[in-house]
Amino acid sequence: MYKTYKPAIFLFFLFSLSGFSQSITDDLFLKQDVYIRGDLTTKEYNLKGNPKKIITTAYQFDEKDGSKSKIGYRYVKYFSTQGLLTKEESYKTNDTIDKSVENYYYTGIRLDSVSGFRKRAYRYDRQGRLKKIIFYNSDKKNKDEEDFFYDNNNFINKVIQKSK
Repeated sequence: MYKTYKPAIFLFFLFSLSGFSQSITDDLFLKQDVYIRGDLTTKEYNLKGNPKKIITTAYQFDEKDGSKSKIGYRYVKYFSTQGLLTKEESYKTNDTIDKSVENYYYTGIRLDSVSGFRKRAYRYDRQGRLKKIIFYNSDKKNKDEEDFFYDNNNFINKVIQKSK
């Protein structure tokens, strides 16, 4: 009798996960948006508590002898008291002067723009869904855009990229 219920339980579990995987969470944050915009909250980084910043360091290793490079890269992420990513810094561990800095700007918990090396702006429709990302090139004269279209279930079903 146990064996006859096991496949049914497995199928129920499988359908439950697939139905949940694209649900709306945290005031219209779609899980799809995380893939498009990147991780923006301490929750998405799986951090506990209320950290103000996290620092990670990455080194390269020699394939032949496994020795670690003396020069690494440091990545610092700063978070608001609400757990939103507000600033990112990246630099070589031996050169803190030449650093890349990006600042994140929100309306409530909705990401509006990012300044710095990869400057971009986010536009939303009346329902709070991401409709467009504008990527500004370093020459500031040209920009690339991505337009997002949704199906009847509010899932992104089409993305159109444009260069101007």
